[in-house]
Amino acid sequence: MTLIKRLVLFLFVGGIPICGWCQPKASVSSRLKVDRVTALLNSSRWQGKAFGVRESRQDNNQKYKASSWFDAGFLTYLPRATYSSQKVITDSLTQLVVSQWLHISHIPTTAGRFNLSDSTTRQNLQIEVRYEVRGGEDAISDNYYLSQAANNWIQIIKYDLKNDIITGAFNLTLTNQTGKVAYFKNGLFKIRMIYELIY
Repeated sequence: MTLIKRLVLFLFVGGIPICGWCQPKASVSSRLKVDRVTALLNSSRWQGKAFGVRESRQDNNQKYKASSWFDAGFLTYLPRATYSSQKVITDSLTQLVVSQWLHISHIPTTAGRFNLSDSTTRQNLQIEVRYEVRGGEDAISDNYYLSQAANNWIQIIKYDLKNDIITGAFNLTLTNQTGKVAYFKNGLFKIRMIYELIY
């Protein structure tokens, strides 16, 4: 189990909702709390906890050098959801034990927008994206993967080196094996890096 998944076992969602789809991106990202994510998921508000892990390896001089990429995880506790192309339909609020987990691995730390719909770019950067809807007792109930025909991208807006905080945005369309769609739009995140030492 990776470090970022181990952290999920101990942390939960909190904070104040931010309307990322009705305000300028710069304004929203400056107000977004650290270690938070907000987006539209199939036209409904989606927000939660954000995690970022960056590897740091020891070189021949016994000094640690951080990788040029990081893994991000976004976690939220919501009622069980059934997806269509337009909206999210939820069951009773008694099912809040269900969690949703969006994982994006190998994101560059350099500023810029990266086109994940382009297979060459995705392969060169080794970026992988997965969305999971979990059932009770942490059982994985559904998996979604990037739709190749959609406009998928992730953007690093700013890397605050002094405070080690990365602010970014994303637009992702994912599908499961039965053709259900999870469309993340106007995604924004702010993450303080956690370093995993690799010996």
